Amino acid sequence: MHLNDDSTVIYSTLTVPHESWTFVAGVFNDDTDTLRVYINGRQDSTLTTSFHHLDSYHPAMIGNNHWAPYDGQWAPINGIQDEIRIYNRELQQVKYTNLYGGSYATNISIDIKPGEYPNTVNPKSHGKLPVAILTTEDFDASDVNPESINFLSDSPELWAMEDVDNDSDLDMILHFNIKELDFDLLVDEGEEYPYAYLYGQTSSGTPFEGKDTIRLLGELIRELLRAFLSKISEILTSMFAHIYT
Repeated sequence: MHLNDDSTVIYSTLTVPHESWTFVAGVFNDDTDTLRVYINGRQDSTLTTSFHHLDSYHPAMIGNNHWAPYDGQWAPINGIQDEIRIYNRELQQVKYTNLYGGSYATNISIDIKPGEYPNTVNPKSHGKLPVAILTTEDFDASDVNPESINFLSDSPELWAMEDVDNDSDLDMILHFNIKELDFDLLVDEGEEYPYAYLYGQTSSGTPFEGKDTIRLLGELIRELLRAFLSKISEILTSMFAHIYT
């Protein structure tokens, strides 16, 4: 991975095999001046640099290198690229594992603020947000490694096993500091409210992911205001109609 046209370069320690798909992630964190390379979901190499990101007259390239032949010509990768993603932030390591896992990451059931719906959250609250990982016929919450959990870019402050859905089995209840959650990571999937994703691994290393909706307090206030204005509009329309008749 090249930064600033070649002033900073980080290489993987692994030679990518021929005729086989390899998951590669390159990361630059401008806050910590750190570059990382992940191969197949695991961190392969890291480099700290004194150089900050600079604007370049060259376009950003993935799988192509302007300087590799040292003749000013582009040197594209001799292979195929697929499922390319670009993020504007550094992800937690478990996310790279789950991205590499792809289709074999186990889908689990989670419940944000168990027993409530919609799950209204005040992002400015100094309290904690409970999130339950539910035990089902296909998944046992007691197998979860709580230290692997990533929810809106944060780890749980507390966790415990209890029956949160009253079905006579034990679920894992996690508590997150609301101020530490990154609500910019909510995903709009066309439903009434956006989804928050939870990622993690079992004690044996199997990746899993689950999702549930969140309604932010600001959106609730906007909904109430829209409903109020709509009602006022109906009343005024009725009054003017009555006066006109």
